[in-house]
Order: sequence, then C-alpha cells, then structure tokens
Amino acid sequence: MSEALPTQSFESAPVTHILPAQLSERTIICSGEVEDELMHAFGNVRERPEFIRQYRCYKVWKYPSFTLILAGIGTGTLEPLLWEILRPGLVKRLILIGTAGCVLPDAPAMGRALPISRAWPCGTGIDAEVGLEPLMPNWSLPEGAASCGIASSDFFYGYSDRVLDGTFAACQGPFRQRYLAVKAMADLIDMEVAPFYYFAPRFDTGGALEYLAIKGSSNALGKGEEMNGYSASVMDDCARQALELLGLGDV
Repeated sequence: MSEALPTQSFESAPVTHILPAQLSERTIICSGEVEDELMHAFGNVRERPEFIRQYRCYKVWKYPSFTLILAGIGTGTLEPLLWEILRPGLVKRLILIGTAGCVLPDAPAMGRALPISRAWPCGTGIDAEVGLEPLMPNWSLPEGAASCGIASSDFFYGYSDRVLDGTFAACQGPFRQRYLAVKAMADLIDMEVAPFYYFAPRFDTGGALEYLAIKGSSNALGKGEEMNGYSASVMDDCARQALELLGLGDV
C-alpha cells in the first residue's frame, strides 16, 4: 500500500481519491467484478503495478503502460468515477470491461466477450436524456470485427420478465414499458455500458477521448446464478481483448 496522502490532496477527487498521478493515457475500468478474477485476467502482464490504492468501492493499479481501475456496480459508481478521472484531461483511450447477461442469440457465447457497438439505458438516470436511440462508442475497431448490443439497467433483478409477471413488483410503470421496447434490441444486459457511453464524451475535457466497452456472457437473462461458472473466463477474454486494442498485447 502507498503512504497516506494529505486530505487536501484529494480535493479534486473526493469520491474516488484517484489523482492525476495515478492516471494513464490508456486506462481500463472494470465495474462490479470479483477482484481475484480481475487479477487473474491480468496475471500474464509482465509489468508490475507501480501504485495501488483503495478508497470506498474504487481500487487502482498503476502499471507503467496503463492504469487499471476496479469500481462498483451501476451508474451510481460510474458517474463520479468518470467525472473525476476525465476532468484532468490525461486519459486518451478508455476501455470498460466486465460480465453481462445473455439476452439474444447474437450475444457472445457463454464465457466469451465482444466489443459493444450500441447500448440502450433501461432503468437508469439517463433514460429520458437519450430516448431509444442507441449510444455508441468512439473507437475504430478492425474491419469486420464482431460486436454486439447491450442494455444497461440499475435494476439487477428487475431487467427480466420478472417485471412483466409481477414477480419484480417495483417499477411497474415507465420502466416496464421501456423494458418491453428495449429487450428485443439488446443482445446483452449489464449495468454500466450505456451510462459509460453517455458520460464519457460529456465529461471529457479534451474532446478527443476514445472509449469502448467489452462485455461477455456470464448468464442467461434472469438466471444470475449461472454467472459464477462463467465470469472468470469472461474476464480473461475481456482483458486479452482490451490489452490488444490498447496496443498492450506484449506488455
């Protein structure tokens, strides 16, 4: 662990305590995953972290070539994180990785991951801001590269047919209607990609941020209990693809 820093050092990052010295031009965010599985996914990286800090639900590993951040689940942890790491203008290429639920046949196979080319919020604080037009990344993928779509919700158990049969008794109004509209368009369901695609370009002070999410299938829709069997392989695939896309495949 690093030495404690004076409280005033964190005035520009009161929620995460992630300071400019811990940021890199190339940064990877992982939201809501198991730390041991994340560390295993990056276990083949030959570089060793220069810095490690944990504060609230945020943990940072500073490698010589990139920064790795583990955050909590959903919009509520992603919004302050993006605000605080993007305002200094140091991050130029940003990738979000993690697991997701499988909804449609075009989703990646269980235990595998794909870049996300379109995302819809459903049950988040930005639903009314974007309508039903998909949010998209700012990243040039290799020609012909496979990708898929995703819905993002702050309801882990609500985004499923439980909201239709009343098993999920909360949010039976606008959220239920939006679920009916979005479900058929999204291959995957998670809790972060749509907010990530919404906030990243709006919080970027340089106006040239490249950002992309890579997510993989760890469970079928409404079957969260399946994720424990597939999450580790999803994380391994996400890490491999993220490092390659960042030009870090040989670090």
